[in-house]
Amino acid sequence: MKKTPVVYVYGISDSGKTRLVERLLLMLIKKGNRVGTVKMSRAERLDFDIEGKDTERHVKAGSMVTAATSLSNAIVFIPKHQDLHHLIEMMSITGDLDLIIAEGMGDDVPDTAPKIAVGVVKGRVPGTIMELPNVEGELGGLFHLVDRLMAKGDTVGEEDRVELRVGGEDIPIKPFVRDYLEGTIRGAVGALRETGEAGDTIEISIPKRKETVEEVGPPRSLDID
Repeated sequence: MKKTPVVYVYGISDSGKTRLVERLLLMLIKKGNRVGTVKMSRAERLDFDIEGKDTERHVKAGSMVTAATSLSNAIVFIPKHQDLHHLIEMMSITGDLDLIIAEGMGDDVPDTAPKIAVGVVKGRVPGTIMELPNVEGELGGLFHLVDRLMAKGDTVGEEDRVELRVGGEDIPIKPFVRDYLEGTIRGAVGALRETGEAGDTIEISIPKRKETVEEVGPPRSLDID
């Protein structure tokens, strides 16, 4: 079984994380992708059923895993905290997913996992591939990155490799830095909405800074009262 890629969405409360997940879900599903989501909560407890109902009574009686099924859906409840990686593995097996979007951050999220920052955040979390100050903006660049993540996982072919060249010299860059550079630039280009698509090939040339030397005169005496 292939490993399902996971992308994490983080930001402060009311920054628009859920709205971004909704928009990204619609874009991906429209393209025929099977996507699952995880909501990581800081709440002490998540309730499964109304007090006194059958499934709640099963849990109180000591059931380690309780499932409920109906004509249209099914729910599985585990009455204890689950390791995030174990939870994602179960979701992958159950749904045969192309991608999992996790909203929120936990202590067990790997530094290398791709992450999307929403709104204004204090300090960029390691693994951040894109920062979105406004979730209502153009998401073409983000969609391109997520689409590539689903198709290639952690590997990128030569034709898709982001290159950094400084002073005519090729600079090797790690996958995280590569994804962060690409995500930031594609996000900026997508926000412009003036030239091409955010998924197109992008070339940027930054000229060398000219060093300026300020003339320094003879020291002046200062009158201090």
